[in-house]
Amino acid sequence: MPGCDVEITRLDLSDIHLIQPLWEQLNRLHRERSNYFTAQFDRFTFADRVRELETKSRTGIFVARDGDGKAVFAYCIASLESGVGEIDSLYVSPDCRGNRVGHHLMETALAWLSGHGYSKIRISVVHGNEQALGFYEKFGFRQRLVILEQT
Repeated sequence: MPGCDVEITRLDLSDIHLIQPLWEQLNRLHRERSNYFTAQFDRFTFADRVRELETKSRTGIFVARDGDGKAVFAYCIASLESGVGEIDSLYVSPDCRGNRVGHHLMETALAWLSGHGYSKIRISVVHGNEQALGFYEKFGFRQRLVILEQT
């Protein structure tokens, strides 16, 4: 469990493998909560995710580490593309939640996006993960569209 000496740093895309176990936990969570798209989460690999991020104009990967700077227990990925900033992914290990780590990661990612001149910022929340909506609303995000996809 992280203490008061949590360190948030930015990774290069070449170091994205450091978040793979956390990303896989998030993907499993989405698969478990999905009513209709379980098979898509089963097929979607970390390598697929990395390839998607490599197509973006710029990507910021922010991680929370423990006090000794070794263990990564949370991350937030933000990207810039076609005049729009996006929070692509955010995950905090279950045993580390409730310590405002996610809040600090969001603040860091939003400041990074704003620092690049992006004022239009969006985030997509997977159906089944609606409990995350309240967290994002604290940062000024509101539902604008509901996109339906044929199964």
